[in-house]
This record gives sequence, structure tokens and C-alpha cells, in this order.
Amino acid sequence: MKTFPLAKSSRRGFTLIELLVVVSIIAALAALTLAGVTVAQKRAKISDTVARIKVIDDCLTRYKGDNGEYPEPVNEALTGTFFGSEWRAGAAACLYQVLTGDGNDQIKGYKVRGNEQLGSSIGEFGSTEGKIYLEDANVQRSSWFVNPSGNWVLIDGFRLPFQYRPKTPTVTADSMHNDTTYDLWSYGTLKAPSDDTDTDAMKQWITNWK
Repeated sequence: MKTFPLAKSSRRGFTLIELLVVVSIIAALAALTLAGVTVAQKRAKISDTVARIKVIDDCLTRYKGDNGEYPEPVNEALTGTFFGSEWRAGAAACLYQVLTGDGNDQIKGYKVRGNEQLGSSIGEFGSTEGKIYLEDANVQRSSWFVNPSGNWVLIDGFRLPFQYRPKTPTVTADSMHNDTTYDLWSYGTLKAPSDDTDTDAMKQWITNWK
């Protein structure tokens, strides 16, 4: 019986250069995917912060209707530690108490009404019998409020303290953006606080005046 020699296989392994090209392509795709995820997360945090500002605005409007004025922080210079850095948190502590009825010692000149009591925050809504303005907002406490340095504070979508400045007799209109009510803002993606003189940094702020 006639036999035929086996044909030589035309298959060969990848060369080193081909392997490097494949690895480079995979690394590039992974980097693009990671970048896309990071951008999506950033946008989600911005949207979350914008939504929170709208909720807070509504609550502060109702607070003024009940009390005749917007709340004023006792100590704006109060700080808290967030992600290893100190951030101004006095206004955020005031807003926490206003929205939750949990304490009132961070609200300047607060006058108790009805069955309310004077006291500090303990982490329970309505602890001093104050009105819970967030009662119908369906917020998740763990994502809206934190206690970084002994004071409960209201945080934005980036888990940093909200900033707040009401118009009062001691605050001039030219230092306000909303000259008759209050300014409410988040520093957004900034890694450190900035002020009104840093116009480039202010572009990252998320505010209730634009």
C-alpha cells in the first residue's frame, strides 16, 4: 500500500513582537475602560450633588417659612477630617441639624418651639423634637451624613461637607452670590477648598446660583 508523508504543519507560535503588540492593545483597552468608568463616576457624583442642592433649597425655604429667617451657623470655622485633610464643616453641621431635627446647638440663636429641646446631635433624626425637613425626601443617611470629627455634617456627592453662607446683617451683599437669601455650594472635584478669588477653581464648584 502506498503511503504518503505527513504534511508539515504550517502552524507556528507567536513571536515576541506579536505578543508585545497584543499585550499593548489589551493594556490600552483596559486604560480606556478605566477612564470611561472614572468619568462616569465623576458625572454621577456631580448629578447627585446637584440633586441634593435642590432638596436642600426646598428644605431651607420651608425652614424660613417656619422660623422667619434662614439658619446661621454658630461657627463656620469648625473643621472636620475628610479623606485625611481638614475641611471647613461648621455650615455643614448647621445644615445637618436644620434638615434632620437632630440637635440645634450649631444653629446660631436657635429658639426652641413647642416641645423642642436644646441639645447637640446624637445621630438620630428628631432627637431634640425639631422638625425633620428631610422626612419626605427618602434620603439614605449613610450617604448624606457623616460624623468625621465629633459633629454630624451634611455632605455632597463627593462625601465632602457642603458649604453654606446665609445673608445676615453682618454679611454684606457684595460678598454673596444670592444677595438676599443664601449661598449653597460644593467644591465638586477639587481636592482642596478654594475661595471666590480663584476663578479657575470656582469653575469646579457646584452651586445654587448658576
